[in-house]
Amino acid sequence: MYKRIITLLSLILAIQAQAFITVGADDFCDYDNIQEAIDFDEDDIIRIARNQIYFENIQIPSKSIELVGGYADCFQAEMNITDQSQAVITANGVDSAVLLEAYDNDNVEVILRNLFISNGDNSIMIHAQQSSVLNVTLDQVRVYNSHNRGIHILGFTEAQAHVLINDSQIDFNQGGGIHCTGSSNTLNITGETLITENKAIGLDGIGNSGGGILVRLGCSLSVYSPAQIINNEATFGGGIAAINNSIVLLIGYPSGEQNGMSLGEWENPILLSENKAHHGGAFFAFDHSLVAIYNSLIENNQASFNGGAIHTLGNSIVSALNYQEPGQTCWSPGACLQFKGNKSPNGGAISSTDQSRVDISGALFTENWASSGIISRAYEGGNISIMNSIISNNGQNGAGDFSDYQLFDNQSGNDNIAKTELHYVTVVDNHTTDNLITNTEGSVAVYSSIILDDTVDVYQEAGQQSQFHIECSMVRENASFIAGPVVSVTNDDLETIFTNPAAGNYHLADDSPAIDYCYNASGISSHDIDGDTRGVDNFDMVNFEGTYDIGADETGSVSDLIFKDDFE
Repeated sequence: MYKRIITLLSLILAIQAQAFITVGADDFCDYDNIQEAIDFDEDDIIRIARNQIYFENIQIPSKSIELVGGYADCFQAEMNITDQSQAVITANGVDSAVLLEAYDNDNVEVILRNLFISNGDNSIMIHAQQSSVLNVTLDQVRVYNSHNRGIHILGFTEAQAHVLINDSQIDFNQGGGIHCTGSSNTLNITGETLITENKAIGLDGIGNSGGGILVRLGCSLSVYSPAQIINNEATFGGGIAAINNSIVLLIGYPSGEQNGMSLGEWENPILLSENKAHHGGAFFAFDHSLVAIYNSLIENNQASFNGGAIHTLGNSIVSALNYQEPGQTCWSPGACLQFKGNKSPNGGAISSTDQSRVDISGALFTENWASSGIISRAYEGGNISIMNSIISNNGQNGAGDFSDYQLFDNQSGNDNIAKTELHYVTVVDNHTTDNLITNTEGSVAVYSSIILDDTVDVYQEAGQQSQFHIECSMVRENASFIAGPVVSVTNDDLETIFTNPAAGNYHLADDSPAIDYCYNASGISSHDIDGDTRGVDNFDMVNFEGTYDIGADETGSVSDLIFKDDFE
């Protein structure tokens, strides 16, 4: 009995040493109002019971503090017995539900955990001023039904705001889910965070960008798997918009941890799905912004004008990569990066203009639709490069909502040359109504690729300045263009080239004529869609013009044997 008493006293002392207070609606509570607890008590941990709704507009002026829900009542809060529920804070619809500020040279840390925050102008406003540093962690927080933005992050000049959002839900906010402004600010999104049903439409100027997330004026955003950005809507960038020198990273693999929270995983991708916009259904990049995407599933996004998945302009760059490590498989082995079911009148998956570019490597493109450019549309200075990728089963022969004229549309204008390049690409079993590549006064190059769609023409051009080069490739016809070196025409059955084309497996068959077909035509060093090294000499095959296989797959490695069976 004596030992039990000592143990109980030790537990009570340990709890008391944490210097917390409680807020709620029962007799055990220190306060019944969150703002009063913040203003009149020096303790930096406030435990909030869920036995009432807090109709408050909370202000935390330059103070390090932790607001923690997850307690049924204040007795449970005193004993730190949590049920992981969310205490509800609902504002007046005019001011911020929670306003976090840092002033002068203060270094402030705020943690919000297990809270449901709603009905504010901005439900959470995070504002760093002067030379302050404001660190904010949102863990298991729901931000709901804001009249302007769900979360608004501001910090200019020397001020810094650093925000980490983990296992949270940002939904049904008008004006967008999250808005981050300022070059010294960072926003990290981790865990099973869901950003959904947010809208940024019908507003003037910058306010109509980024239905899910808007980063501008240099803010840096990092999103880690398995986060999901689903069914958001905006004029520009239904899922994410990056403008004015901003940076976005989407990382679909483990990348360490922050504040004890894991950053990324292999088992699930970052998902961008069902987002809608006029331009850039999933992504919009503008004005010298940079977007890098690793191991993501970008599916069923829609744009009413340009770029069902991605639209770039104004000297911006979007790069997307299938990333794998030896001995470690991603969420979909052999196809860690997928563009699936995206649609738009112009550029079903990708659209680029105005000196911007999009670079894709190691992707699977399938079930995308468009009128012009089912896979991509580069126009008036846009640049698009696709490497080590499989492009199959896109278009519906015009039977759906769009005409499905061609896979790649390349159009120059206003003296701005559009460029499209394909390197080590497998194009097969698509459904277009006109041709595969249309080039109007632009530059198109195809290297080391397999183009075996049974369409009327591989290539069609207009204008006297159009340039087309194809080298080290295998095609179904060459009457529509002048072939460069080592271009073979084949009418062989696909089964002699690919492992199991009927099942959508476009790895090379063991005796495929595409093995050891050519040299490295473009001179670019790369890996195939499985991450295998290029140029492996298969000693069972006679080299045709070199040791490099063509198309998305390079044979002769252990991983290639693993992925032969339909990426399983």
